[in-house]
Amino acid sequence: MKFFILLFILIVLTSSYANSTIFPTILRRDDSEELAEECIKEIENSEYYNKCMPIMTISNYKKACSDIESEKCKTFYNDPLKYFTVCNKFPEFNEIFQPLIFNDVIQGFKSKCLTDEKGDLCPYSLLLLTDTNGEYDGAYEAISDTCKSKKCTDTLIEIFKQVNIDQYAAYENLSFTTGSYSYKDLNAIKKLISVLEDDKCKSEHVTSNANYIKINDILLITLTLLMFLFIN
Repeated sequence: MKFFILLFILIVLTSSYANSTIFPTILRRDDSEELAEECIKEIENSEYYNKCMPIMTISNYKKACSDIESEKCKTFYNDPLKYFTVCNKFPEFNEIFQPLIFNDVIQGFKSKCLTDEKGDLCPYSLLLLTDTNGEYDGAYEAISDTCKSKKCTDTLIEIFKQVNIDQYAAYENLSFTTGSYSYKDLNAIKKLISVLEDDKCKSEHVTSNANYIKINDILLITLTLLMFLFIN
């Protein structure tokens, strides 16, 4: 089993415990313990890291989602390594911040901010924010519930379609991981996209437009009844 697994949950780096455990674990394997500790302190004290790569939960997701869309964070995302003058001396640190990996990390953060037509969190985002053990037992239910919102469905399809074979290869090539992806792993995203694009999923969409139509139908029936009563 690889340490970093895409499957359909994107990347474990965006889980609620990852920011506080992964980097220290990787860095402390280095022979230069003093330099590793300096890097850990640099991460902990980094305004950009704490603001733009937050540990996201139900209690802070609104602020975190706003932060990651800020101009400050967008600037950070464009060239993150320049903000870590100590940490960028570690090959493993640089590996994580290579474009294929880092872009997926950022997409993982943004995946926790998806909202439906009413502004409520999409089921997939709610799953990512609440499943802190990384098992995602409610994944099937979350995907199924996603179909109830056209906006949630379309946004999730768009995110899934950004995943490609090069990303899997990048994860496999990380120096601190072992193992490889199976055929099932590589096709997991395609299967989920197929489910979300299926007519059965589309038929479950409940959009604001649909509610508008229902309200108009009720008004029409009410007016008809009033006219009938008035005429009689």
